[in-house]
Amino acid sequence: YEGQALADEVIAWLREHGLRLIGVYNMATDRDGRAVQADFLFGR
Repeated sequence: YEGQALADEVIAWLREHGLRLIGVYNMATDRDGRAVQADFLFGR
C-alpha cells in the first residue's frame, strides 16, 4: 500500500466534496485492540 492515501486524507477529501461519515461497520482489530479494517459508509 505504499504511496496510497491514508484514511484521514480520504475522509477529508470526501468532506470537502459534501459527504459525511454516517456509519462504521465490520471493524476488525489486531491483538492489541487497534483497528486494522473497517467499512465506512458516507452520505450527503
